[in-house]
Amino acid sequence: MNFNFIRVFTLLLGTTVLGACSSPKQEQKLADKGNHTDSLVEQKAVSIPENNDSSPSKQTGLSQTGASEKTIIPSGWEVKSQSTGDLNKDGIADLAFITIPDSVGKIYVREEDGYKINCNTPILAVYWGKSDGTFEKYQEWHNVFAPQTEVETYDELSLEITENGTLRIKTRFFYALGSGDSDLRTYIFRFQDGNFYCIGMNDESIDRMSGEEIKTSSNYLTGKRSVTIGNAFDETVKPKTTWETFKVDLQVLGAQEL
Repeated sequence: MNFNFIRVFTLLLGTTVLGACSSPKQEQKLADKGNHTDSLVEQKAVSIPENNDSSPSKQTGLSQTGASEKTIIPSGWEVKSQSTGDLNKDGIADLAFITIPDSVGKIYVREEDGYKINCNTPILAVYWGKSDGTFEKYQEWHNVFAPQTEVETYDELSLEITENGTLRIKTRFFYALGSGDSDLRTYIFRFQDGNFYCIGMNDESIDRMSGEEIKTSSNYLTGKRSVTIGNAFDETVKPKTTWETFKVDLQVLGAQEL
């Protein structure tokens, strides 16, 4: 028996069975696909880039090493804050920064005035300084800060490496709706035992309607907290400070959202 005849017969039979099992919509899709096969092949051939090692590619994440935040952070990302200083006590300046990616799908554009709000999640990163003047990534955190929304934006999002080697991070949200309070928080972290631990927190809260101001300063190492109450709008109100003690386990950076 002619095997070529058997193969042709088998192909014809399979096509007939598929046609019998297809819905009208599927048949139309198959017909459309057949009609445009040549043009699709041409489009794919044009859109596939040549395998050229010299062609530039967009950086999609933080570099492992770099001379500064400018060479580490991808082009187009927003740099909210950066600071240098010795965090790990090795005598070499380290680098810390906060940056926000530029994913287009998470950029909110306000209809009334076209104002753009970057709703991508901010990233915190720490790089150790090296003896050759460059920096090498220690860690990056994607779960430390909440992203902005159309009604909740950052009025303050910054960091600082202090002279004594602590990392201070400040956050304050501006609420367009539903809140008359302004709350500035400063978190203090120290690198010890191979990780960053929160050793204190300062909070400055003010009621934008009444002017009542409450300032707290908490030392997680000593377990002592001062609370000062005054009025930002009325100088005749004398601030009053009280002290309290508390117990808390030190938490590592990234254990909770700031």
